[in-house]
Amino acid sequence: MWSIAKRELRVYFSQLTGYVIVAGYLLITALILWFFNTPFNLINSELGSYSPFFEFTPILFLFLIPALSMRSFSEEFAQGTFELLMTKPLSPAQIFGGKLMGVMLILLMILIPTLVHAVALDNILQLDSKLDWGIILSAYVALLFLALLFVLTSICASLLFQSQVASFLVAVLGCFIHLYFWSFLADLSPNLNLYQGINSLSAQVHYNGLSRGVIVLEDMLYFIGLSVTFFFLGVQLIQKKKNSIQTYRKPFLALLLTLVFMVLSQQVGIQKDLTTDQRYSLSNSSISQLEALDGPVRIDVFLSGELPGLYRDFWRELNTFLNQMQFHTDELIIQFNDPYEIGSNEQVFQEMQRYGMSPEIVVESKDGQRSESSVFPWMIINYGEVSERVFLIDKQFGDTERAKITRSIQQLEYLILDGIRRVTLKEKPNLAVLTSHQTSENIKLADLLQSLKPYYNLASFNLKNSETTPLQSLTNLRRFDALLVSNPNKPFSQSEKYILDQYELHGGSILWTVNGIGINRDSLFNNAGKAYGFPLELNLDDYFFNRGVRLNKMLVQDLYSAPLVLATGNQNNTQYVPYPWPYFPLPTPESNLIGKSVGPVLTQFASPLDSLKNSMNKTVLLQTSAFTKTSGVPVLLSLEEATQKIQPIKYNESSKILGILTEGSNQSLFANRIKPIDYDNHLDEGSHKTIIFGDGTIGENQIDKGAPLQLGYDKWTSNYYANKQLLMNSIHYLTGNQDGLMIRQKEWNFAYLDPQKIKSTGFFWKLFLVLGPVFFSLIFGWFLQRGRSKHLLS
Repeated sequence: MWSIAKRELRVYFSQLTGYVIVAGYLLITALILWFFNTPFNLINSELGSYSPFFEFTPILFLFLIPALSMRSFSEEFAQGTFELLMTKPLSPAQIFGGKLMGVMLILLMILIPTLVHAVALDNILQLDSKLDWGIILSAYVALLFLALLFVLTSICASLLFQSQVASFLVAVLGCFIHLYFWSFLADLSPNLNLYQGINSLSAQVHYNGLSRGVIVLEDMLYFIGLSVTFFFLGVQLIQKKKNSIQTYRKPFLALLLTLVFMVLSQQVGIQKDLTTDQRYSLSNSSISQLEALDGPVRIDVFLSGELPGLYRDFWRELNTFLNQMQFHTDELIIQFNDPYEIGSNEQVFQEMQRYGMSPEIVVESKDGQRSESSVFPWMIINYGEVSERVFLIDKQFGDTERAKITRSIQQLEYLILDGIRRVTLKEKPNLAVLTSHQTSENIKLADLLQSLKPYYNLASFNLKNSETTPLQSLTNLRRFDALLVSNPNKPFSQSEKYILDQYELHGGSILWTVNGIGINRDSLFNNAGKAYGFPLELNLDDYFFNRGVRLNKMLVQDLYSAPLVLATGNQNNTQYVPYPWPYFPLPTPESNLIGKSVGPVLTQFASPLDSLKNSMNKTVLLQTSAFTKTSGVPVLLSLEEATQKIQPIKYNESSKILGILTEGSNQSLFANRIKPIDYDNHLDEGSHKTIIFGDGTIGENQIDKGAPLQLGYDKWTSNYYANKQLLMNSIHYLTGNQDGLMIRQKEWNFAYLDPQKIKSTGFFWKLFLVLGPVFFSLIFGWFLQRGRSKHLLS
């Protein structure tokens, strides 16, 4: 067998064609990876990823491998040497194996030099970045498996024809069927089971699975089983040429066993994540959620087509993650849709915005040229008759494009699984929203409540309802898992505090957004431009004190703050100018289960909180920067302050708490006191969770032309703040929905390109990688020719 392999190598490299093919492949690879402006260019993105090489190489293999294999037996038939080959003391399996070994060795000689591209990429990364060689190793294994299948198919094709051209064309067709045909056919399937069954025959599906850095048993069985099948088929074709015996029992049996073992492996679900950060290993809660699906879930992804810069990397990770999800369930149907296929840009924008999916505008600058494009990073998740839109980008105030995309990649598991949860959730917790005590108007809570609706059964609750007794109010309130109290402006009576106290001790949770200072905003922003701030008496001091928190009657000012937009000039000359406004602190949530990966939050006229010692456990959720100052009451606010120069030296106080979680076992506020209500189930002690924010408006959205805007969006500056995410995380935590919050904790190790290194050494690497294949072919050819000369002389 080895003698035939050596013969193949000698014949292949005895002609100029062999060197041209090797040099041509390496040259084309270098041009695609480093020169051509294609989605596979390694330096067209800020992320350092070698994945583009493994994306386009199968396309090149569609033609390269048939070209390498077409002469294996066709030339033997054409020159009449096949009969001579059959006279050698070799079995058909050894003959076929020798041909296979020869082509695979040639292919290895071609593939090994491509590692230089990974080394070059590693050398232009930032100092704190490095390539994930686990992914690269897994991807090369996948590429070799795919190459083996293509080689076997191509050699079998050469056994059918004397013409090398005919064998080449049939081999290309066979490899195309392996790679693309089955996936195309699966997309036309009318039901899920048929789709899954046909799709599992596609080499592209299993190649993509292995090349992402995860070794899956089913993928390995697919390539090994099909390779054995085609090996037996090739041996049988040789046997037929030798003695006209025609039986295909072994290939058929190998194919049947492959399918059986693949089905069994799906039940076992064995895989190994080779990535250094285990990025493709789903959390246990995500796996449980996927395995619990009891019907088909269709995901339509609109991030497709020609994508700019970082969005190509985002698409790769999204595709990989969706493939990983499909490994854990057969109920997912994934469809990528290019929005621009429906018509002109104007038609696309109108159609997509009709479904509430606005585009992301991406501006790129390269070689002094500025380009602008629009992408739609959206998906729609459908389950039965329920559909939910999922925005795949996690935007935060002050983001760079790179920070936005990398964070969004990290949050893919959370965003997609959260979307699936919304459409499949059958039993929802009950959430009450307090409407008494002059709390936030409905229109100002519209976006928050609309966002909470898929997760909770929402209902308003009036503690001052004259038609119910306090005892009935307590009984009714206990039906809810949590209560939202947003920006109350009227004091709470003793009986009302008792209701809230007993509600919490019996397992209920409350989210408070309260002000310590009352400010007439109409006077400040509409009329005089001035307003006084006075203590807001809510009669809650003892209630919060019992929970281990004090709400101070002060205003916080912070150097790190959001701007205030003021109008200057008259009539047609009016301009809107943003000014620093320290009364709008812009804190970033603490990195805990609730605040992890949540961006800056807009607070307005906030009051600081103190954490007091008691039996409760305290977790700070939100606090100002270390450059703050506080104002006591009464305080005079004037818009003229915004136009005055800020004096940083006055902001010499330490950071102030603006949000806190208190949880654990605690005594009742009314323990050892006269009870305002005679309640048979009174508890003097119990465990509960409470979250308090020192800003009553933190959950209120702005209004434009009578319609509510998205919570966190500031129409005056067009900035997005993370108020909604923080409050939703808080409510999820209070109601026990912590699985999704745990998923948000996942972090990926990203590799980033270094622009300075690209500028200083990029030309060297490009020149080396383009000229290298030529020198490699010349040196390799010289060594072969020299070895052949010595062999002849000896």
